[in-house]
Parts: sequence; C-alpha cells; structure tokens
Amino acid sequence: MLKILYVRRGIFYIDHLIYALHIHSFAYIATILIILARIGLNRAVSGAFAGWIIAILWLMFAAQIFLSIRRVYRQGWFISIFKFLFGGFVYVMVLAVALAATFFVTLAMP
Repeated sequence: MLKILYVRRGIFYIDHLIYALHIHSFAYIATILIILARIGLNRAVSGAFAGWIIAILWLMFAAQIFLSIRRVYRQGWFISIFKFLFGGFVYVMVLAVALAATFFVTLAMP
C-alpha cells in the first residue's frame, strides 16, 4: 500500500517494507500496552476517567503513526493527512476482507 501511495517518490519497495514492519511492530507493542493499561485502570480506577485515559492513549498511538509517516516521507501536512486517512481506510478494508475470508474458510473446513 505504501508503494502505491508514494509511487512518485522514487523509494524502493524494500524501504517501504522495512518501514511497514516498523509500523506493525509499534502497533503490536502499543496495542498490548494499551490493553494492559486498560486492565490495570479498570482495577484501580473505574468509570469515565479510565475511559478517557484509554481514549487519549489511542489518540497518541494514531498521532505517533501519522507523525512517523510525515517524517519518513517528508511531505506537507495536508497530503500527509490525506494519505494517512486513505491508507488507513484501505488497510482496514483489506484486513476485514482477509479476516472474513479466514472465517469462512475455517467454517467450511471439516
């Protein structure tokens, strides 16, 4: 997806792949830490305060990925926001189709 979004930048496919691996590594670690924070906050502090903290952590997660995309590809704010939102949308759609296909193939197996 990154190669398609940044086709005119003259960046090799392997560079996009390495950057995508970094993004995924960060996403997995951040998701684990946010889930652990949620478990800890639900035990220590209940109610809306814990929900706000978790929401702020998710916003910081998205902001970190956006800022890293902006820094790596060195583009302006508007085009970076557009490519971040479009790329994220396409990524979620591909992930949903893959999960649905996996579900139905698993369901069809004996």
